[in-house]
Amino acid sequence: MTNWAVACYPARMSAKATLLMVIHNHQPVGNFDHVFEHCTDHCYHPTLEVLAEFPSVRLTMHTTGPLLEWLAANRPETITLMKQLVARDQIEILGGCHNEAMACVLPDRDVLGQVATMRAWCDQKLGARPRGMWLAERVWEPDLPRVLHDSGVEYTLLDDIGFRFAGVDDETIWGHFTTEKGGKPLTLFPIDQQLRYLIPFEEPDDVLAHLKKTSEDAGGHVWLTYGDDGEKFGIWPRTADLVFGEGDWLRRFFQALTDNRDWLTTSTLGDAADSLPSRGRVYLPTCSYDEMMEWAQPTAQVTAFHNFRQALKKEERLTKVAPHVRGGIWQCFLSKYPEADRMHKRTIGVSERIDRLRAAAVTRPWLEEDDHPLYLAQRELYRAQCNDALWHGLFGGLYLTNLRHKVWEHLLAAEVLLDEVDPPTGDPEWIDVDLDGRAECVIADETLHMVVEPHRGGAVSELSFKPRRFNLMDTLARREEHYHDAILNPPEPEPVDPDSDEEAVKSIHDLHEVKEDGLEDLLVYDNAPLTSFRDRFFAPGLGVAQWCGDALTHEADIGDFADGEYAIGVSEDGLELTRTGTVDGRAVQVTKQLAITGEGEVTGRWTLALADDGPALEIAFAPELSFNLLAPESKDRYYAADDLRLDDWCMISAGAVTAKTLSLIDAWSEVRIDLTPDWPAQFWRAPVQTVSASESGIERIYQASVVLPRWSGTLAPGAGVNLSLTLGVK
Repeated sequence: MTNWAVACYPARMSAKATLLMVIHNHQPVGNFDHVFEHCTDHCYHPTLEVLAEFPSVRLTMHTTGPLLEWLAANRPETITLMKQLVARDQIEILGGCHNEAMACVLPDRDVLGQVATMRAWCDQKLGARPRGMWLAERVWEPDLPRVLHDSGVEYTLLDDIGFRFAGVDDETIWGHFTTEKGGKPLTLFPIDQQLRYLIPFEEPDDVLAHLKKTSEDAGGHVWLTYGDDGEKFGIWPRTADLVFGEGDWLRRFFQALTDNRDWLTTSTLGDAADSLPSRGRVYLPTCSYDEMMEWAQPTAQVTAFHNFRQALKKEERLTKVAPHVRGGIWQCFLSKYPEADRMHKRTIGVSERIDRLRAAAVTRPWLEEDDHPLYLAQRELYRAQCNDALWHGLFGGLYLTNLRHKVWEHLLAAEVLLDEVDPPTGDPEWIDVDLDGRAECVIADETLHMVVEPHRGGAVSELSFKPRRFNLMDTLARREEHYHDAILNPPEPEPVDPDSDEEAVKSIHDLHEVKEDGLEDLLVYDNAPLTSFRDRFFAPGLGVAQWCGDALTHEADIGDFADGEYAIGVSEDGLELTRTGTVDGRAVQVTKQLAITGEGEVTGRWTLALADDGPALEIAFAPELSFNLLAPESKDRYYAADDLRLDDWCMISAGAVTAKTLSLIDAWSEVRIDLTPDWPAQFWRAPVQTVSASESGIERIYQASVVLPRWSGTLAPGAGVNLSLTLGVK
């Protein structure tokens, strides 16, 4: 092997190693402007400025579509500098799915469209037509070569652990390999994990020492690939001073690369693909980077898997057995988090609707006209496919309400455009929205889009207000995460080296900072996603304080209706759902009717009746409603009772108020929700807050406001009780 490697990989100049450095810069669709500004001013632009000082240092750079578009609109000087470095052949631009969509869970047509969109953007704005591709989160599926090849992609880079799963050993895991699917070839570069951990947390000399040792062990010239987040250079915690401040790491690193050109060169993936022969054909299983495959598992397995790996590491056996120790696949996030699955499956549905309307068009003006509804809807769909809001690991991701809100905003913008071509009828449609083998009922008109789940409490899982592109029920349930143990059982502080003047900067994967006291009080968990029109029954003596403490974990519900299965049919009054269940051990029948009864108006009607011959039953009935108006403590989001703002008005408030109508008002988005029951109601309300990890630490995040319009009364044998509630959105 050594002689073959030397023969096939002749040294460039007298070099013994070539570093293929790939920097991936990304901000998701929906992130705040101040985040884009901070990252650009403290990371992206300074990185380019330092690189420009060292013309012999060449690298490959991937900048995602949302960030490129923001830079073009807000920081054109950064685009200009990038373009200059491209022109002098110092940077190769890497392509990808324009909006950093997860290619392995998209229809082929959308992968082709996303890749083509980014290639055209880079060609027009940067003067570079990408040949290679950055895969979002480096998630690989064995079928990808087929669609990527058809997209014009020649090569991509993946973490070396995937190659080890395929049997590639330490002596051969450098350079690049070839794979294929159905005769469609693709070149793969393995990312050296050690380089990911060294850069920029260890000294530049340590990075060069690793490159030299790898070359010596191989007995000849090696080409090693580094690929990781550009945010490591100044945005990850405590890296600003390390990389650009007193540490000046990046400038010292580029200087070291320049000073050691007698044995070390830098190059781009494109040059390597052109000048190096493949090291052979390889077939990788489904994989990503180690941490991603850990996070994707169910919470209990995440903890067990992490502890197992740590035990192997302590025993110094992990490196040897790593190819046989693997976690879950990225798609597991879609079963782990039903809220993520809803967004994903809705993007699939919108994509299919666009494709159906496109195929049915007699002419296809959307191909030539960028103001045609189909063209504009497709652009909105691509933005909604940004992957960040679909998963959660170290970064906030799914837990960040602004990211989820933007996914829904772009999805609904696409649907409004499609409604121009294909007006909705308002009639119930039976569609398996989430592709779980059970049909949901979808009712949509020009104002509202409502999804009812008969098999999950007969509840409404989506109520979207199209005029404001706003999913009012974009909520997130509280669930256990593996890092919650760090709150309940804080780890012992690591010993400080007495000979060191400063604490070493750690990778964010090694940080577990808890950002505030008292988070342990929020570690309560829901047993199902938060939806609306869920039928709750409580003991008459239950108070609002106890409900805030107990009912939000469902412990106070004395019925079995909230998550039970309802029989379903259609009547003159709308969708009719029926279930016979139990309340406090007694048989009770609930008939619920749901319908869009006016512009922006949904009406729920209930008939409650005893289904046994026992005595009368005293109960409190409350249809549970969940909403998310995004900013829980903002002055322009508040509760009003009969048009009077409540004293404790904000969305994060809890309590009870008696009123004919309770309103939730979002003056910033210009959305108002009015809840008007036909009974004298006491409205109970409480916030839902999750405890989640981000790159800066573990924090609380508001996810929903739960409202109960409460009815107290008696169910007598042979006499049903009829109730109704109108939910109006303006």
